[in-house]
Amino acid sequence: MVLYLIHSRGHSLLRWLLVLFNVFLAVERAVSNEVLGSIRESTGIETSALVGTVLIVLLFALVALVTVTPLKHAGWAWLTYAGSLTFPLYLMHEYWGWWAIGLVDPVAGKWLALLAAFGISFACAVAIERWVERPLRPRIRRSLQWSLDDRGLRSGRPSGVASQ
Repeated sequence: MVLYLIHSRGHSLLRWLLVLFNVFLAVERAVSNEVLGSIRESTGIETSALVGTVLIVLLFALVALVTVTPLKHAGWAWLTYAGSLTFPLYLMHEYWGWWAIGLVDPVAGKWLALLAAFGISFACAVAIERWVERPLRPRIRRSLQWSLDDRGLRSGRPSGVASQ
């Protein structure tokens, strides 16, 4: 939220101090025993507070870099396509991923199994976006637009309210 304020209203010491405060809060929550303990209990993996801290700081810095610096004007159009893959990838990753891991892990090891799971899931997501979602997009958009128009939501008035 504070990064949005910096983006829309400009840089100020107070706004950057608020960002820094948010970073500290995020780090504190992430490395608290509640989060690290939860990870340890559910996975059995011992996690490093230092690694968590570095990752959080780097992620905050990356978001700040691409939103409130001149880098925000870089060509980010590919992110629209990446965003269109998120739902198909969500649908495909678990079952096809486990299938690929079960097939590849015994033969080639865990890292190639992970790569195969990612590749197969990603290929399925691209195929769904290309040959299912993209052809249906105009029809879905028309239906949604009709539904909004029919209820008067597009004009901002509830249905049944006449314009004056």
